[in-house]
Amino acid sequence: MKLSPTFLPALILMFGSLSPSSAQFISSPNAKTVFKQVVVDGVTVTEAEKTVVVTDAAGVVTVKRQTEKIVPDGAGGFTKVETQETTSATPDGTGSFTVVSSSDLVETTLDSSEEPTGAPVTTNNPAVTVEDVIEADLNLPESTEFAEIDEELDTVIVVSPL
Repeated sequence: MKLSPTFLPALILMFGSLSPSSAQFISSPNAKTVFKQVVVDGVTVTEAEKTVVVTDAAGVVTVKRQTEKIVPDGAGGFTKVETQETTSATPDGTGSFTVVSSSDLVETTLDSSEEPTGAPVTTNNPAVTVEDVIEADLNLPESTEFAEIDEELDTVIVVSPL
């Protein structure tokens, strides 16, 4: 399934707010959604991803990443697949961190008009804890948040009919 230019705006509207459960998972008003094409079972679909990184006053870094895609089920309907990942890196006072990562998979069956036909089914994966991780090895993703534009960096372009 290739995306046509007329289909893309519908996807942006569909994923723009993501699902109600995702609104609770990532609540930052500045988080932006990044779209990319992925292949699932031989079908090209659009995946929406948000990532937010927050560091609190104690130095704990918390990363929340959410991905969502709608995949055809082969029977005329769809399945919305949402992954919610949380990683917390807590400094241990010796220059290293204790990292705890967890993820949940939320699947919702949709009809042919992409309306839910049942309640979402959540699969909780067990949390993984790694101790004594040095800061250089944290490998935490960057936040996908809107940043203020520095007007001094914008070059003025003058368009003239001459």
